[in-house]
This record gives sequence, C-alpha cells and structure tokens, in this order.
Amino acid sequence: MRIRVCWYKNAGVAGYAEAFRPVQSDSQTRGKKSCIPPERAGFLFNCKTLYNFKGGKGIAATAGLLLSFDLRLTLVAAIVFLAVFFLTHYVSLGSLLVYVVFVAGIIIMGQNGQFTGMSQANIYEMYVLAILLAILAYYKHWPNILRLIHGNENKTYLKKKKA
Repeated sequence: MRIRVCWYKNAGVAGYAEAFRPVQSDSQTRGKKSCIPPERAGFLFNCKTLYNFKGGKGIAATAGLLLSFDLRLTLVAAIVFLAVFFLTHYVSLGSLLVYVVFVAGIIIMGQNGQFTGMSQANIYEMYVLAILLAILAYYKHWPNILRLIHGNENKTYLKKKKA
C-alpha cells in the first residue's frame, strides 16, 4: 500500500466533489479502498486559499478517507461525532474522537481478518498510518484540547440561543 500525495491545482467546486469521491487503491490491497488519493491531499491545501476556510480541512479530508475506506467504519464515526456534538456542542471534541474510532476500527478490522489478500506487513503499515494521522490531528488541535481542559472552548449551536 502506498500513500500518494501531490498538489491538486484549482480545486474549486469540482475539486471539492473530487476530494470526497471513493477511490480504488493499488493492486496490493485487491480492491480494498485504503489509500489517500492526491486530490484529497491537495484539497486540504487549496481550500484555505480559495475559500478562506479557517478550520476543519484536515477533519473533512479524514471524513473523505473514512468514506472511501469502509462504510461501516464511517457510520460508527459519524454516530460518535453526532452524539458527542449534540451532547456537548463541542465540534473539536467530536472530531478528535473520530480519530480514536478510526484507529480502533482499523485495528479491529485488521485483527478480525477483514483485509483479506493483504500481507501482514501491509496491515501493520495501515495501523501505523492510521496512528500517525491521529497523532497529527491531536498535535494540530492541541490549542483546542487545552481550551477543552480549561473549559473555555467555543461551543457550536445549530440554532441561535434566544436572549
């Protein structure tokens, strides 16, 4: 399994759709969807400059990775995110817990033999990559984690509160 990363120029609206389409991985995974295509990686860098997004690009790209990887894992992660969000109104907490679900799901699926046709070395490589993505997410969200610990992280509400 190889991770392919390159710059996807002029993402635009079409690039947004491209960033989240399912992609077949290389022949080593025998049809399993388990790679990060270049358009997802490139979308991360372009949407900030094109649309002035302030946050959520990495989590959105991971959602695309989850969607292309395994639908069951995506549904579990979505349920965890929505439950945490509606109970606490912290988007950052829900997003970070999605990475816990992602890593745990990859390891559980690998140990249960759901990656048939993949060598043990490739399965371990997937574990390492999932863990590295989670570490990167927690590193990039360290200020959010500190704000959560100190109780001054911004809450997000779908409806405006009545004054």
